[in-house]
Amino acid sequence: MAQALFDDQAEQICLKVIDLALTDGNFSALKACLDRLLPPLKSAPVLCEMPEVKTMKDLANACNAVISAYSTGKFTADDARVIQDLLGSKLIRIQ
Repeated sequence: MAQALFDDQAEQICLKVIDLALTDGNFSALKACLDRLLPPLKSAPVLCEMPEVKTMKDLANACNAVISAYSTGKFTADDARVIQDLLGSKLIRIQ
């Protein structure tokens, strides 16, 4: 029932929140609008050059590249972990 009531008024509520944000400088309303328009990124793509991995030596080089990128701040710990997991799956295929 509550959802049906909200659904009936959703457009008016949204317009009121936008109006409060724009005309009254209501920071809570402004934050609600911005959160809706620009939700926080869960993750961003990481662009980097990685060597081709066909052999165990290539895999070692790729792992070293990830460690180097992490140690110089080009990758976050989460980025490095995801890439290392991908490289780990490559190891299974190489063996």
